[in-house]
Amino acid sequence: MARNVYLHKLGGIESFLKEVFRYSVFKNDMILAHNDAEGYSDCDSSIRVNQISISSERLLSFISKQGIRAMLTFTKKKKEIIQNYNVRLVMANTPSMAFPFIDNKVTRDYSLLFFSHGETINGEPVSEGSFFKSHYHTNINRKAHLQSDKTVFVSKYEMERFKSIHPGRSDYVQYIPTMIDCQKLSRFKKNQSTNPWFVYAGRLNRVKNVELIISAFTKLPPNYELYIVGDGPDRKMLEMVSRKLGGENRIVFTGFLKHEHLFELIASSVAVVLASKREGKPMIALESLGLGVPVIAPKIPAFEEFIVADQNGVLFEPDSVDSLKESMIELDNKSHLRGLSCLETALQFDSRCVVPKIDELLESKFV
Repeated sequence: MARNVYLHKLGGIESFLKEVFRYSVFKNDMILAHNDAEGYSDCDSSIRVNQISISSERLLSFISKQGIRAMLTFTKKKKEIIQNYNVRLVMANTPSMAFPFIDNKVTRDYSLLFFSHGETINGEPVSEGSFFKSHYHTNINRKAHLQSDKTVFVSKYEMERFKSIHPGRSDYVQYIPTMIDCQKLSRFKKNQSTNPWFVYAGRLNRVKNVELIISAFTKLPPNYELYIVGDGPDRKMLEMVSRKLGGENRIVFTGFLKHEHLFELIASSVAVVLASKREGKPMIALESLGLGVPVIAPKIPAFEEFIVADQNGVLFEPDSVDSLKESMIELDNKSHLRGLSCLETALQFDSRCVVPKIDELLESKFV
């Protein structure tokens, strides 16, 4: 039978979908549609959203960097997309992309799968900013979790928490972790360097708590360096904090880097350092382990699921500058944590292990 899926992918987890395209049993039926071709040229079936021309029944994936704008666009075009492309399954990776396909007034003739990546689901605001923006996102987030045909969680903790809050939805949830390509990561090796360095990679916003990393790092001896990879609304503030604390000569803000450059940087580092206030299962932590590099992270459920002290990293007390500083010093003195112990954890999240779980879920919706 024909398989018809409308997929969406957004933000810092683009690689998740690319792994599906690379290894899924449905890969020959997939077309990757996006509004920015950069970075996706290695996908054989690739077209641009603003030049859609699809006559055959295919799996569709729409990628956008602007969630709200894309949501409005897809809401407007939803009827056309559903009808013209004979869509049978919608897979959305953000609440904004699930929202256009949630319609309480009509019975859906397609299934909606929502991939939850650590958004809060117990009623508190899911984003910072204005009152309207915060509660707007909270509303569509709740709808995506509660009105999809299946909600897939990348975190076991988040799934169990959701089930405890909404026991009536227990049969509509499933755990499928974030995945990485261990084979690709194995190409990057550690190079000798003069000074040891740490790496943070991700969005620069309040939830990621990068200011804590800077505050702890500036208390380390002067031979250490810190690379902050990424961008976001807090970048100027963080650069100011770095200068104020005397770290301007040791802290480098790189902006976004291509994956190969980021992986080269991490492979030769002491560790990847994260300080998020909340997370799902951050891909950068798994990629670091896949490179044989340990992870320093706060002691919160998202990291406790796969970071084990004295095996593949160190967990510090959340929001504690001193605890993070001590963890950074401690890890630099534990070179045995590099390599095999990290790779053993990473292999649990390798795409060749995870994609079959997605295929099984998709197959259950097609047959």
